[in-house]
Amino acid sequence: TANQSNLGITPVKHTPSTQNQINKKMTRVAVVDSTKHKIWFLNTELAGLALAPGKSSMDSIYLPLGQIEATVKLDVKEDKESDGRNYREAVFSTIVVEGQKTLVIKNENITRIGGSQIETKCLSLIPYKIVFTAGPFVGQALKFKSMTRKGSLAEGFNSFAIQYVGSDGLKYQADIEVIVTKYDKPLKFLESDVKNARVMIKQ
Repeated sequence: TANQSNLGITPVKHTPSTQNQINKKMTRVAVVDSTKHKIWFLNTELAGLALAPGKSSMDSIYLPLGQIEATVKLDVKEDKESDGRNYREAVFSTIVVEGQKTLVIKNENITRIGGSQIETKCLSLIPYKIVFTAGPFVGQALKFKSMTRKGSLAEGFNSFAIQYVGSDGLKYQADIEVIVTKYDKPLKFLESDVKNARVMIKQ
């Protein structure tokens, strides 16, 4: 994997509101998939985690206390019937509490995202360099006014996991949260779309 310097990611200053988000209290949990579907997390601290039904994460993961809403890819069919080719985006929502040791993924915490698929490129109007760490643009790095390759996005709410280096020299993870419509060609990313900035903790 290319390091941050090779990608040319430059430091960015944080506002007080962003700093408050970074300083949230954390807890360390094991994640368990209690659904009958394979699931893959696209953003938040859970980005990259993929679980089969009944399986748990091999390592514990640090999560902030409070509400977590993560975009996931969910196998449409139950695991026993799946051909592994049909996945849809959904939102996993739950509240993480102090002292929690296990995060159980339940069907009632998952909301499937409707809408059609839209093929489009994305234009970054964010005034610093970013790199995508999951989702349709994974591995792509953007500078101000540069554009992704064309990707397939679900109409409606979308969240994209990114990383960058802060002005303090630390690596940060954040989410770009936007609403996608059929008129967004290209889809534009603004600095105000960057949410949930947090320091990446070495485990």
